This record gives sequence, structure tokens and C-alpha cells, in this order.
Amino acid sequence: MVYKLLGSVVAVAFVGYAEALAILPALKKVVGDPIPGIRSTAGKALGTLVRYLGEVHFPGIVAWLLEAVKADSSSVERSGGAQGLVEVLTALGVERTDEVLRGTILA
Repeated sequence: MVYKLLGSVVAVAFVGYAEALAILPALKKVVGDPIPGIRSTAGKALGTLVRYLGEVHFPGIVAWLLEAVKADSSSVERSGGAQGLVEVLTALGVERTDEVLRGTILA
């Protein structure tokens, strides 16, 4: 319980800092990096940010990752998009994952 509360406090403090550093554009760039470890770390970072700060602070991140997966780009970029999408959806939970997958599959 203390860890969860402390995580929330740190997350709230981090929101302004993340925006100031423009962290999201940087993470979006490295999600498509040719080095697998960098792609993986970028995806995990996106998932962690969404888990602790909430999807509301990263509007359109799920849609952007879905587009990256579907894009007519390199398999490296699609793979990075898929890794990021898995991490973000895992952070968002089963209900949101189900919503996204049903919307994607049935669309």
C-alpha cells in the first residue's frame, strides 16, 4: 500500500517533468530503433509511464502504437510498435485491452 501511494506521488510529480523534457516524442522515436534491446526498453518505459501516470497523460498513445503495428514500414518499426502496444495494454489492464482488441479486430 505504501509503495502504491509513493508511486502515485512520484508519478504526479513526474508529469510536469516529463512534459518539460518532451519524453514522449523521444520514446516514440526509439520504439522503432533497429536495436532490439532499445525497442524493448522504450516499450517498457511507455508501459511504466502509462501504468503510473494514466492514459490521460498520453492521449492517443494506443492509437499511435496500433498505427505503428499496421504501418507499411519496416518490420523493425512494426515490431517496436507491437512491443510498445503490449507494454501499454498490459499497464492499462484487461478491460482496456479487451476494448482495444475488439475495436481493432472488429473494425
